[in-house]
Amino acid sequence: MTDNPPGQGYSLPAMTAAVSPAAPMVRRAAIEATTGMHELNVRPRSVLDQQDLPCCVSCALSAAMETMDAASPMLSPLFHYYVTRYDNGGANADGFLWLDDGLGTLTNDGISRRDLHALPFTAEGAATRPSADAYADALTRALGLRGLSLRYRPLGGPSILASIREELAQDHPVVMGIQLPMGYPGSFLNSRFEWLDPDSPPRSSVGHCVLAVGYNDGRTCLHIQDSHGNGAFDQGLWWMGYRVVDSSVVQDSYSLVP
Repeated sequence: MTDNPPGQGYSLPAMTAAVSPAAPMVRRAAIEATTGMHELNVRPRSVLDQQDLPCCVSCALSAAMETMDAASPMLSPLFHYYVTRYDNGGANADGFLWLDDGLGTLTNDGISRRDLHALPFTAEGAATRPSADAYADALTRALGLRGLSLRYRPLGGPSILASIREELAQDHPVVMGIQLPMGYPGSFLNSRFEWLDPDSPPRSSVGHCVLAVGYNDGRTCLHIQDSHGNGAFDQGLWWMGYRVVDSSVVQDSYSLVP
């Protein structure tokens, strides 16, 4: 079994996120207070397939931006990837993006329509500089600021799950930087497309970025949109158990706000 599963592209933080011993108690209290389920009111226009490119951060963020506006066109993750990696220096030596740098690109540079930077998910496509029209279009949907506040926020607290669940209930998309399990993407889910145990399968050393699009307290899982196309998993989506969310699997999580 390989320690280098496909789908990578998120640069893991140097320090592993701490897990609070109070997480199970806080998680239970949040669920008991408002038991239910919710899916984002607006869903991404498509399930992208990143192929062999390390562009999962850009795929997750472009999908998140599409959920922010029901009238949004399909957006170009490769525009975002190029600007973050080559213009802004927001990648490590392997081209893996730091999630906060990717969010910085959305804030300052925006993201273009896909038809203005519609390139194949290849190394050549990822290294192709966008046109002037694409840069100009991207600026029209830069996140910018709301007053003095950024339009994204890091999620924390004793239970990350409780924080994510609260954001999703308000239709705020949540992007998550995670540490992949061994066997991803082929053999880490059960027959219901769920990953329920943070310790099984064992962790790899690779980071990945996904988009949370909903939660279901009945199955105690977040609904996750991945970036391997709609032929993978359950039409491109799978379920992350609440115990997995409140473990060191999740290294970064941010919500985007209108």
